[in-house]
Amino acid sequence: MRGGVLYCPDERFLYDTALETIREYDAFKHRLDDYLGVQAIGLGVLREIHSSG
Repeated sequence: MRGGVLYCPDERFLYDTALETIREYDAFKHRLDDYLGVQAIGLGVLREIHSSG
């Protein structure tokens, strides 16, 4: 991410909110990637099953 903080009366709140947002995005990213077709959920498992049979 890029940018800078222009005004922040409570820096602790800013960083806590930023970390929470990053964690929530990380928890959601696999669903977004699946929806966009970037990386299907469970595709690695399906490949492993197919190649072993």
